[in-house]
Amino acid sequence: MCFTHKGAYWRLIGRGKGIFSWEQLNNTASVKLKDGVLYLDDKKSLDITGTSYPHDLFIEMLEEIKTASLD
Repeated sequence: MCFTHKGAYWRLIGRGKGIFSWEQLNNTASVKLKDGVLYLDDKKSLDITGTSYPHDLFIEMLEEIKTASLD
């Protein structure tokens, strides 16, 4: 996973690649994690089941980014 000034990018072996922009995150009403899958406004965005990063901290980080960018 890579974080840039435009957003978050990722590539997972066997699962493909993806992106969400900070603008997309800011316009998202709900950020949820269910069974290791990140949903932005109930739309599947990223499967983090195979990562070692704590899932609750990942959601907390995204919420912090969202809050900080709205200030």
